[in-house]
Amino acid sequence: MMANSNSSGISELKALHNSTNALTSPRERSAKNTPRDRNHAYASLVDIVRPRTVPVLSSRQTSTSPRGNTEQKDGKLPRVRRQSQAEGSGESRTSREQDNQDSRPRTTPAPSTAPLTGDREVFPAWIRERKDFQVFFPRFSDHVITDEEILQQGVPKEPSERNIVELQCIARWIMKIPSMSTFLDLNQATEIAKLAKYRAFRPQEYVFRKGDVGDACYLVLSGEVHILIDGEKVASVTKNSAFGDIALQLENATRGADVQAAFPPGTASPGALTPNSSQSAIGCEVLMIMAEDYHKTLARCQTRRRKHLVNWLHTEVTLFRDCVESKLHFFELVSIDVPLKKGEILYTQGESVGAFYIVRSGRVRLEVDIQYERRHRWPCDKHKWKQQVHAVHSRVPFHTEESAGFFGFEMFIKGQQTRAYTVVADSPTVELIGLNRVDCFSPYFSFTPRAQDRIHDKNDKCRDMALKMVQQQLRAFRKSQSAAASKNTPTHPPVVIQHKFPHSSETPEFQFPRLRPAKWKADNEVVSAFQQACQ
Repeated sequence: MMANSNSSGISELKALHNSTNALTSPRERSAKNTPRDRNHAYASLVDIVRPRTVPVLSSRQTSTSPRGNTEQKDGKLPRVRRQSQAEGSGESRTSREQDNQDSRPRTTPAPSTAPLTGDREVFPAWIRERKDFQVFFPRFSDHVITDEEILQQGVPKEPSERNIVELQCIARWIMKIPSMSTFLDLNQATEIAKLAKYRAFRPQEYVFRKGDVGDACYLVLSGEVHILIDGEKVASVTKNSAFGDIALQLENATRGADVQAAFPPGTASPGALTPNSSQSAIGCEVLMIMAEDYHKTLARCQTRRRKHLVNWLHTEVTLFRDCVESKLHFFELVSIDVPLKKGEILYTQGESVGAFYIVRSGRVRLEVDIQYERRHRWPCDKHKWKQQVHAVHSRVPFHTEESAGFFGFEMFIKGQQTRAYTVVADSPTVELIGLNRVDCFSPYFSFTPRAQDRIHDKNDKCRDMALKMVQQQLRAFRKSQSAAASKNTPTHPPVVIQHKFPHSSETPEFQFPRLRPAKWKADNEVVSAFQQACQ
């Protein structure tokens, strides 16, 4: 009975020891089995990304029967005693791990001499062949798909069958067309890409005729079209361009010319095409945007954006935190969107006051004009001088406004009817929200007294910063002018007094000194020419 209890306890200890080894990481086990100066390396990156799990064996699987593992001799268990002594000693640790290796599976790291495989083996081949995987993870894919290939694949599909990658690629392509990027942003272009249809025209096939109702706009994906008036070619539209976009601006507008698909680039004449090839040849491929879909998309995007505008004004802009919801909705209805690009000037100093602006996104720079005066005078009579003033204008930045900032507050300052500063876009894209002067003082909408106090404080702050910058620039200008004047001043007088009798010990005042011109040359070319003429 004692032998059975001892053997079962030892079996439980062995099971616990095996479980502890199973929870040990491969790196720790390799550190025990390999010398310290030997570098460890995994067989592949899969071992690092997805390490294999080692199953933990139960006590029944790891334990052995007392009859098979012990030899009773005088009521004792000599083999069990030897095993317990081996567990306590450090010399038999390797033999014990070899015994445990037979009873449970283990993951052994690869030797350090095995070369590391590429990153591509992290993902299987079937996922590397997916188009969406190649777009988002090009470094793991065997082939990198370009935007041109995505366009050729996604545009001919039905609008409902295009995936998100193809829609985003089509939207980026639409934004590259100048006539489209003027009125659309990337989100609106993505919505239009969901509704645009693909059309292919054979050579000499008419896209539309003169007098037709303009109900769509066309974006040339490949090929070329000719614009004809009375049968004569007046212009041509090539790839990555648009035509018929007047239908998006005017309702029920009629076409003013005929548009015909041209021949492929390799065939300049109809005789170059065979009867079979003429049926399969494609003169141009276009993406057709219906005017109705265009206006609905813009209206839907505008409505969605306006809903976020009211919440943004109330939470981010300090001027509207005290406004009631009805005033915020009035502002949302009468406000206009003003997009700018970097370097564009919104208004200049001295213009009449037109609107009040809030920065939705981006950054604008406020600049003040400085006038430098350079005065020149010369004698024209015994006691008279003529004077000429040269004015030099310069523009110096003194402040920037970022998101949720506001400017254009001259309309709230009594007696100020013109702009006090110049505003320039300082970031790649700037989005402004403008409120007309008439709407600012409308009986339906008016700023709270606290908001008006903030506007006056902002005006005083900008005025002080502008005045400080002007004074600093004028001091620097005067300092540079004085330094230049002192640099041009001659160190010797133009007349030198010489001794009439050099060997005499008398001073020049008693020797009737003679005068001779000194060798001094003026920096001005005109004065220098007069000096040469006088000599």
